[in-house]
Amino acid sequence: MAMDFDKTKIEIRYNSTDYGPFKFDFTNAIPSGTTLSSVTVKSYLGKVNPEDALASETDTSSELVDTVKTVVSSSYIVSVYFNYPTTAAYKSDVAHTLIFEITLSNSAKHAYYFYEVRVM
Repeated sequence: MAMDFDKTKIEIRYNSTDYGPFKFDFTNAIPSGTTLSSVTVKSYLGKVNPEDALASETDTSSELVDTVKTVVSSSYIVSVYFNYPTTAAYKSDVAHTLIFEITLSNSAKHAYYFYEVRVM
């Protein structure tokens, strides 16, 4: 299954701290008449597709995503910041998938997928 964003690659390197913002635009992705209310951005090791069971995937969010700085920065934009992971399995030319768990202004919830964040 295809990802929800155009193919691109974000690289995180050994000295990356509070690295960003990387802006993800939901203008044409969410239903008309709604705006972004809140977001939780999670990261998982490797390529994770929408049909995959997240319980069997490795969650790398606590080390890769700077959750304090990552926010909804306008009605349609999410700004994401990254940190270089400390766990050996999460770095050294390893790819990660981002999952955006959004809540809209009408309280609707949905998940969007982005691949890839490459930790060098």
